[in-house]
Amino acid sequence: MRRTLLVLVVALLMLGIAAPGWAETTVTVPTALGWVTTDAMVPLVAEELKADDIKVEIVPTENIVLRDKQMMEGRMGTGAFDVMLAWEALMPLMTDFLEPLDQYIIDAGMDLEKFKASFYPAVQELISIDGKLYWIPIHVNSQLGYARTDLFTDPKEQEAFKKEYGYDLPQPDENGSIAFKDRAQFIDVAKFFTRDVDGDGKIDLWGLSQPAKWDHGTCIFEEILLRSGLEYFDPQGHSLWGPAHPENQEAVREIAQFIFDTINTWKITSPGALGMEMTETNQLFMEGKAAMSFTWNVDFWGKVSKGDFADKYGVPSSWAISFMNKAPEYKGLMSIWGYAMSKDSKNKEAAAKFLIKMADPEIRKKGHATVGLPCPNGQIEVTEWAVKEGYAPGAFIDAVQSVGSFWPVSKTAWAETEPVRDVVRGTREKLLAGQMTAEEFVKETGEKIEAIMKEAGHF
Repeated sequence: MRRTLLVLVVALLMLGIAAPGWAETTVTVPTALGWVTTDAMVPLVAEELKADDIKVEIVPTENIVLRDKQMMEGRMGTGAFDVMLAWEALMPLMTDFLEPLDQYIIDAGMDLEKFKASFYPAVQELISIDGKLYWIPIHVNSQLGYARTDLFTDPKEQEAFKKEYGYDLPQPDENGSIAFKDRAQFIDVAKFFTRDVDGDGKIDLWGLSQPAKWDHGTCIFEEILLRSGLEYFDPQGHSLWGPAHPENQEAVREIAQFIFDTINTWKITSPGALGMEMTETNQLFMEGKAAMSFTWNVDFWGKVSKGDFADKYGVPSSWAISFMNKAPEYKGLMSIWGYAMSKDSKNKEAAAKFLIKMADPEIRKKGHATVGLPCPNGQIEVTEWAVKEGYAPGAFIDAVQSVGSFWPVSKTAWAETEPVRDVVRGTREKLLAGQMTAEEFVKETGEKIEAIMKEAGHF
């Protein structure tokens, strides 16, 4: 009996010693409340990590609360989150709270350079800091155009366009992607399709549906600004078209004139756009009242590529706005979200496994196939697969390679960025409403931005 008891005691002691090796490791992961991408991908990765005895504790949080909480925890070094989640405007502000991933990827037996090269070059740039990898992207998006395929492929429309303009109407390729040669050709096409369909004296088919209201309308201005090789600030914080930089004022005037002309001169966009952000822009297109649309359209691909719209008008063609580039090397707006490792994480090995799994192409494809995610993650293989399988529009492959600017901060994290954008938001609305000229827009915004930065003590 004593021998049996002794064996039991020894066995229990051994179990007690071994228990820590068997215990689950928990990684705390924030998600954006109600967002399909984190809602789909984090549970998929969590399921994969069960085999490694890693439990993922999910913390759903609203975006603004998430931003403030992560910044606070990062400054305090609490390690409350093992990984951190951020979007393009927040990513540059979090650098001091993060740990590079290079060695963890090497320790996992992976080829670091091959891993980096699995992402498009512009994405690689935004997920790296001083040559080291910090972020694993989970969502890479760009503004993108849609076009009604039924109109562009109609032989009667093609014949009428050539008769009026003397050249062929651009056509979608095998991926449903339309390439405009330049902005002049684009305007020709938009003018051609703007018409009074029912003969009542009112335009009921617009050439271009685009947002002109507040934030999403300002994204149009910012898109062309970046593609003109400019941004908001110089390295010292001066407005790049304010009193300190008169050499850029003509370029910004041209941008302002272009967006003004779409509504007021060429009249290819409805004046109602002043009350429209991205959702309303897409709605006008889905109602068949616009030949083309441009905004953060990839988010709506699931709605327009199937169902009533596709049945009536066909799966829409798509187009990138790279024809607006002043130079090939200039990049437009990239919307990017990613996860990174907190340098104060208490479970870094497990956090690294979470991040590496999040970049597994097969797991990512499963996310698209499960819930129809519209935006890939910046990986070349995943993006090409998503387009081929119909989860993303055809022009997205070209579009994602022509974006790459940290928007709206362009890597320099100025605390005054949002007040500055508010200046542009409000003044741009006055411009499009015909309440000021392009020259007045340049002068007013440049001087107000300069005043904000001077008051903040940057110069």
